Amino acid sequence: MVHSLRKNLLFCLLALSAPAMAYILPGGSLLRRMAKARTQLDANRFQVEGTFVFRGVAAKEVSAGLNLGDDKSELQGEGKFSFKTPSQCGLDLKSIEARKKLKVHLDAGPATRATFPYLHVLIEQLCPLFSHGDESGFRGAVDKNLRHLGIDFRITSLDRLETQIAYVLGETRPEKPQFWLYKSTFFPARVHFPFRQGPLLDLNLTNYSSPVTSEIFPGKIQLTQGQDELIRFNAVKTGPSLPE
Repeated sequence: MVHSLRKNLLFCLLALSAPAMAYILPGGSLLRRMAKARTQLDANRFQVEGTFVFRGVAAKEVSAGLNLGDDKSELQGEGKFSFKTPSQCGLDLKSIEARKKLKVHLDAGPATRATFPYLHVLIEQLCPLFSHGDESGFRGAVDKNLRHLGIDFRITSLDRLETQIAYVLGETRPEKPQFWLYKSTFFPARVHFPFRQGPLLDLNLTNYSSPVTSEIFPGKIQLTQGQDELIRFNAVKTGPSLPE
C-alpha cells in the first residue's frame, strides 16, 4: 500500500514538472519563426482604424494636445494606425470632443516626443512588429528594438497570457524587460519594457483572431503601467495603407 502511494506521488510530481523540463527554443530561433509567420501574411502596407480610450497621464497628454485642457482623467477618441516600412508608420488621432486631429509618427521630432511621450512610445513599439518587408528585414528591425530595450535573448521560458501559452524572451523577474510570443502562432503577444524612470510599461497584443483584423494585427491593444491602464485600442476596420 505504502509502495503504491509513493509510486502515485512520484508520478504526480513528474507530471507537474513536465512543462518545466520541456525543451524551449532559443531566442534566435523564436525570432526567426516569428519573422516567418508574420511575413507569410503578406501584409506589408496596411492601416487599422479603431476606437481609443485614454486614462491617467495618457489622457492628460492627449487632451492637452487637442486643446481640451489637461485635467481629464479619461478621454475617448478614434484613430488610425498606418504601417508602411519600419521607419514609416504612425498614428492619426481625433477626439469625439474636438475637431482638431493629432499626428504622431515614428520619425517625429523632439518636440512631439516630449509632448506626447506615451503615444510615441506606443508607435515606437508597434512599428517594428507590424511594419516589415521581407523576412530578414523584419527580423532585423525587431532584433534591433529588443536589444535597445535590454532584453536578454539567451534566456527563454514559458508562461501564460490570459488563456494562451507564450514563449518569454528575457529574465523572468518582473523588473526586467521581456518579449512574449504566442506559442501556437509565434505572433507578438507582449512587450514589457522600461520607460523613463518609472515602472515598466506593458504592451499587450490580443485577439488576433478578430474577423476585423484577420491576424495581420491584434484586435485589441492595451498599454498599462503597473495596475493602471493608460491606452486601450479596439480595431474596427483594416485596409491598405494609402499614400499621404
